[in-house]
Amino acid sequence: MDKREAIEYLEEKLAEIPVLARLRYNNAKYSVWINTIKVVVMQVFGRESDEYQKLATPYKIKGSYEEERQDSYKRNLQKQAKIINSIIQTWEKSGFETEIKGSSEPPEAFTAKPD
Repeated sequence: MDKREAIEYLEEKLAEIPVLARLRYNNAKYSVWINTIKVVVMQVFGRESDEYQKLATPYKIKGSYEEERQDSYKRNLQKQAKIINSIIQTWEKSGFETEIKGSSEPPEAFTAKPD
């Protein structure tokens, strides 16, 4: 999967958030959803990338009562949506052209002899 395909995948996963938000905080679908996103981001962008590091931050459901836990779950989904949107926007704005094509040779401007 290349970066363009990864961005399309993230857009699809982002569209699933409203459905996940309607589920209880202790549902199993969320874990599958976030873990598949993490795997794709790690494979495409790398384990050390900012993209992966932001998604890999663990979250805890806070609260003593069901309502507090449900609110915590929804806040986490909102956080994940912001992170995914940020990844998508960053890569769309860059036009997917972020590979630096380098060379071991110095640029001609540095090696040319003065007139």
